[in-house]
Amino acid sequence: MRYRLAILFALVGLLVLRAAPDLHDGPVGRGPLLSNGPAAPQAEAGTTTPPAPAPQAEPSLSPQHRDGPGYWFVAADGGVFPYGRGGFAGSVAATSLNGPVVSIVPSPTGQGYLLASTDGGVFAFGDARFLGSPAGRRLNRPVASMAPTPSHQGYWLVTADGGVFAYGDAGFHGSLSSAPPRSPIVALVPTRSGAGYWLVSADGGVFTYGDAGFYGSLANASLNAPVVGVTATPSGGGYWMVSADGGVFAFGDAPYQGSPVTEPLRKPIIGISPTRSGRGYWLASADGGVFTYGDAGFYGSLAPATLNRPVTAFAAGAGSTIPPRRTGLASPFGYDVSFPDCSRALPPPSAFVVVGVTGGRMFTANPCAGDQFRWARSGTSMASVYINVNAPEPEEMAYLAHDAGDRCHADDGGCQLREWGRRGAIAAFNLARHAGITSPMWWLDVETLNTWLPDANSNAVIVQGAIDALRYEGVGVGIYSTFLMYPRILGGWNAGLPVWVAGPEDGPGAQAACNGSPFGGGQPWLVQYPRGGFDGDLICPAASPGWEHVFHAPPPLPVPDFAS
Repeated sequence: MRYRLAILFALVGLLVLRAAPDLHDGPVGRGPLLSNGPAAPQAEAGTTTPPAPAPQAEPSLSPQHRDGPGYWFVAADGGVFPYGRGGFAGSVAATSLNGPVVSIVPSPTGQGYLLASTDGGVFAFGDARFLGSPAGRRLNRPVASMAPTPSHQGYWLVTADGGVFAYGDAGFHGSLSSAPPRSPIVALVPTRSGAGYWLVSADGGVFTYGDAGFYGSLANASLNAPVVGVTATPSGGGYWMVSADGGVFAFGDAPYQGSPVTEPLRKPIIGISPTRSGRGYWLASADGGVFTYGDAGFYGSLAPATLNRPVTAFAAGAGSTIPPRRTGLASPFGYDVSFPDCSRALPPPSAFVVVGVTGGRMFTANPCAGDQFRWARSGTSMASVYINVNAPEPEEMAYLAHDAGDRCHADDGGCQLREWGRRGAIAAFNLARHAGITSPMWWLDVETLNTWLPDANSNAVIVQGAIDALRYEGVGVGIYSTFLMYPRILGGWNAGLPVWVAGPEDGPGAQAACNGSPFGGGQPWLVQYPRGGFDGDLICPAASPGWEHVFHAPPPLPVPDFAS
């Protein structure tokens, strides 16, 4: 089962707006103190610092716009992935970017957002407003993050050397551009009033401007991994930092609610975002994993999906979007994987995946079947399973009469062969159950690469035993084979089951096989064909309407509500 397919898809939606900045970054008369306390904001040389804006009230939003919490991931290529009540308004995933996307800022309604890239590009979607960017200017260091003002009528961009760019009603309160820190700046965090901000570096150093209070830092601490994210409490009286290894550090009135620092992370942590109450927070990892603490809810994640580029930013907010109910496959294309794929990269995202439970023969195990099945059900993908079926080897035949003695007479070879098939399927089913694998449909892999008896009728008895065992468990059964292999192994036996056809060499051949004459008296439901180094599969029209009887769909995404 070693044919291969690669399907690539991306969300497309783009509004790219770039303009000269309203305020420019420049040198500061004196640099702020590192981690020792607040530093007064300094005017830029040769410019007049605009007055800080008056404190802004929290945006007044109608109930239909603030129904529940949500969060968004953004990948380096600009792909955007919302969960909970967050809405999707577009992405730059299919666009050629001058630099990777590193930040996402949701709008107050959750129906839009801003993306920022390392070259200073700002991309506005939905009801988010573009107010300017430093794109096109020569930056000394790349943009590290973006932060909104409390009114969402402005925003700041900060570069890795501490340069600050302010747009809309965002006030400029100082920067590090004339005295770059010893460690790169990773975030700018506004105060509750918007009349100040914190700059935080990868070594945990804290730089205060405007009305930002100093509540502590990690600058003199020995960290196992760099700080990668910072967020303030809703009161503005404290902040959390998170390091790439999952360490969470709370300062001021920020409560510590836990961290995954002792857990084995698949990929590094890339960000932290607080709940509306400030009594919890979410952490996000580069593979799209979500870790919840305090009153933060879990509304879905990307992990362990295969992404084109890693997740680079994460943000929580509020919105009114209702997650759509799954009504069918995302596309007719999928893959199948098994034990040979345990040590190699998995295929790109697809509509479905069929996972091999056995290790090539009956009574063997795919050692990574559980991980592959969880991956197969990630994102918008659905999963099904297959097992290998074969006749016993000559040395196994000698023990078969004894092993099947509890159900078969010693001279009843047909009963013994049926028991071989039945027990092999039961063993695979138990393996799957132990690994957390369930599927409404099980496919039996019948191919000449395995051992078979010279007599086709005897082989059919083995396959029928496997069919009977799986039907007893209440699942559907189909047969995987080719137009040449099936008659060679099973002769003219009419199994009358759905068929998964292997053999076509390309997409047109796969489509033709969907409409071809079936073997074994069944209709073609799936067709396998090679593409891009993977086993690719096409679901046929005969199976598409009943997809829920073929694939195990992920559970419905939760619909969180602030009232609940």
